[in-house]
Amino acid sequence: RRPPASLLAAILVIVIFALAISLWNSQPESAPPASTPAVPAATLRLAFWNIRDLSMKSRDAAERALICDVLGDFDVVAICEINDTKILPALEAILDARGHRWESVTSAKVGNSPASAEHYGVLYRDDWLDVAWTRQLPEVTTEAGIPFDREPFALGIKTDDGGFDFALVVVHVTWGKSAALRIAEAKALAGYYRDIALAEFDTVLAGDLNRDADDERS
Repeated sequence: RRPPASLLAAILVIVIFALAISLWNSQPESAPPASTPAVPAATLRLAFWNIRDLSMKSRDAAERALICDVLGDFDVVAICEINDTKILPALEAILDARGHRWESVTSAKVGNSPASAEHYGVLYRDDWLDVAWTRQLPEVTTEAGIPFDREPFALGIKTDDGGFDFALVVVHVTWGKSAALRIAEAKALAGYYRDIALAEFDTVLAGDLNRDADDERS
């Protein structure tokens, strides 16, 4: 799917999750009385963003700064349509200069043709989060008899204190004139999700599915 080239129209999908997680700390020896109010729950702000043809070549310094205006509102942002391995570190540096430590992960390039190939990537707040593992998921053949175009990328994220961890699966379902191919890939996501969720109960699947949310066929 190819929207207009302006920065705002480049956002095909933004999926924003608010994951409420309790970060309980053990009490010190000089703990306050039991009547002291409990530590309030912390919130991890997670988003997915499809930024069309994202690369150092396609975005100048002003556009990169505008992108970071949005990224800075979150703690973890998964991105698709990345077309080089330099853009996320560049965005990371801008975010670092604004007062928080950020880190990034860029996947290998995936896609069954030069036209569809892209990287997945994740930017995250390194001052309280860490990436525990990454995994490029295997290519599968969908019910349409076609190999999955851009197989998903998965990673495990945990808080520095070990109080919470989850798996994030990032995907960009194929586009094209055939809705049947898109539907077949959407259905195949159940297997990808299940493979990760068997090992990590808290698993989030985020991506551009190229389908309507109420499409029962998918």
